[in-house]
Amino acid sequence: MKDITSTLCASGLHEAWPPGSPTCHRASLLIDAADLQALAGDSAIPLEALCASGIRSLSREEASAFTGYDVGRAGFVIPTPIVTVTGGNIRASLETWPPTHWRFRFRRYRDGRDVNGPKYLSPRGASPRLYPPPLAPFTEDSTPDEIAIVEGERKALSATAAGWPMLAVSGVYNWKRSGPDDVGTVLPELRAIADGRKFLLLYDSDIDESHKAYAAFHRLGRTLLALGAKSARVWTLPSDLSQKAAA
Repeated sequence: MKDITSTLCASGLHEAWPPGSPTCHRASLLIDAADLQALAGDSAIPLEALCASGIRSLSREEASAFTGYDVGRAGFVIPTPIVTVTGGNIRASLETWPPTHWRFRFRRYRDGRDVNGPKYLSPRGASPRLYPPPLAPFTEDSTPDEIAIVEGERKALSATAAGWPMLAVSGVYNWKRSGPDDVGTVLPELRAIADGRKFLLLYDSDIDESHKAYAAFHRLGRTLLALGAKSARVWTLPSDLSQKAAA
């Protein structure tokens, strides 16, 4: 792991560091320069939010030992917060390291190419989990009445930090457990917050009506409505047609 001062300088992001921050310190940000560029640069996640997220970089050897897979590449771990729901409000809190549930993201190659095959790993045999960023309002028992759901933790972190509270699922069908009955298998956290809320379900820019997964969030929308949601709209994120608008 590089010294965080050199990491910040190497990434070109050192000037964005908030001076005198009471909650985020150089020593607490365990992210390598290459991953910091992907997270703070490409995904526009503020450094304060990265500190709160618990994300940390792992070398190839560390990643293999942590995940139990022979990963073959370095990358970073996104811990999934522990989620409790009280009175229809989500509270997200991080475990002490190592987390029980997580997602590991392989690092891109130096020339910007992405890895072939799966880009993420999860614990063996793990069921899908809802990802509420460990940021306000999800740390304050004040889940808003209107909320968005997106595929991918990084988009949710970036949006929530910018003042647009957003939940994430790890795949467009990962809002439910296995089974044919959507209402019966929806994630319990979504079941607990659905009643009376308005939802905006956001696809990545590459999922349009011709995509094989286009039905996924429409099914989620019908499920949320069946559970008492006031509305559930499905949108596809815009794109310049040359680059996927996803994190």
